[in-house]
Amino acid sequence: MKYSLALFLVAALCLLPGLCLEVWKTTNDYISFAVMKSCLGEELTVQMERKGILLGQECLQKLEPQPASLNARSRRNILKMPPNPSVGLQMCNMKAWDMLSEDGTILFENVDSFFRNVSHDKTLQDDFLQLSLSCKTSSPPTTGLQEDQKHTVVVSYLSCLNKGGLKACMDYEHRKYFNDL
Repeated sequence: MKYSLALFLVAALCLLPGLCLEVWKTTNDYISFAVMKSCLGEELTVQMERKGILLGQECLQKLEPQPASLNARSRRNILKMPPNPSVGLQMCNMKAWDMLSEDGTILFENVDSFFRNVSHDKTLQDDFLQLSLSCKTSSPPTTGLQEDQKHTVVVSYLSCLNKGGLKACMDYEHRKYFNDL
């Protein structure tokens, strides 16, 4: 209960105009950040958020060369994609995070390496690595596929990681705070 109240107060304060300097464009952006911070730790989450902002801005400039004020969000990152992001944006983000080669091949070993380094909690790491294996197993190889078919495989893989990553964090939080119930 104390944790929920503290999170609410922090969220309320940070969402007041001018205090967050447009890092979080929406309440959902901040909630995503808070969830990641609780799951992965403050230092790593802040580093990833900063990198995500920079890479997202680069991808947007490449793919949507219009003034940032015309975009609903001026940043996108692999951890929190907007509803119905363009395939090009998803591909750009995966390439920027070194999870996709220039020819559209998913770099599964880089994804696994990323997951090995995102948490000090061994069980959470194992959950992420199992997720990676599960998503990889359900993704057909992209070798020899047409460009649009590669895009479909990559988008499906990314969706699998995003959904499973949230579940892994929820399970981690449950173990951390409610395992004794």
